[in-house]
Amino acid sequence: MRRILCALLVNTGARCNEFRLITFDDFDLIMKNRKINIFRYKQGKSAKIPVSDFGWQFLVDVQPLLKYLKTFFKGKYVFASIKCKDQPVHTSSLLRSFNSQLNFILKKNNIYLVITSHSFRITFLTALLKDLDIAKVREIIGHNHIETTNRYNRNTLSEKQLEEAIQAALAQMTQNTDN
Repeated sequence: MRRILCALLVNTGARCNEFRLITFDDFDLIMKNRKINIFRYKQGKSAKIPVSDFGWQFLVDVQPLLKYLKTFFKGKYVFASIKCKDQPVHTSSLLRSFNSQLNFILKKNNIYLVITSHSFRITFLTALLKDLDIAKVREIIGHNHIETTNRYNRNTLSEKQLEEAIQAALAQMTQNTDN
């Protein structure tokens, strides 16, 4: 299950808890429409997230696993409660379990970084901000305010880009003082 959740996080930038209500039947719709329907808790509304080509290929590859899990668990939810298979896992349980498994894997492989489910969101947004206007990224990710989206901007100018920007600003200032 963590592979499925990891792939969803990497390819959508959604929050971990936004996937807890995904059902096995939802995956049939995802395969048909190439969009994932989620509920954005912070905004209190539903959203449709397009699936990237890489994400799509992963979902194609895990279809046999999903069919097996649906038959084996006989429940509705992909991320079901351990105590009651007909109920989704509690938000804090999903986060705690995923982050714990993620850190176990990192330590087992001698990788000593602090990575959580939210790290996937940060990486996704940072990648989008390299190629898209911040207003578009805000809309894609579901933020109400552009300032929130801007907090995720980890893109920095290279030394050459910084030097060019300073030179351009100085040239503009010099030109304005000459007039």
